[in-house]
Amino acid sequence: MIPENKEIMKAELMANNINLCTGCDFPRSHSRGFAVVWTKTIHYSPKGATRKTLYGFLHEIGHIVLKHGPTCKLRRYEKEFQAEKYARDSFRSFGIPLPREAVAIGNAYIKRMKRFGNNIKRGKRQ
Repeated sequence: MIPENKEIMKAELMANNINLCTGCDFPRSHSRGFAVVWTKTIHYSPKGATRKTLYGFLHEIGHIVLKHGPTCKLRRYEKEFQAEKYARDSFRSFGIPLPREAVAIGNAYIKRMKRFGNNIKRGKRQ
């Protein structure tokens, strides 16, 4: 575990007045992570504070900071693109090299999201 990354996570939560879920009905989803914009809560429990987990954490913070709630008029892939950009910009501002694997996964997800829309989980075209 990298202490600096854990400190960045804590600082970002405090700076943006965001809560971290400590237990809920969706614990299996915490490994992947998700954000609830209207309650300003991140559901994320990384096993360690690696660059990859920090990247995912900052992605979820991006959804809240950018107000990607249910009233947001952007398409889902646009929200994901903006959250990815938020994470990348944050890494650059902290002077931390981007984790290539996490960036590639994010790019692939946005591409699939753009292709399949909200039916991405079922693999159906809109």
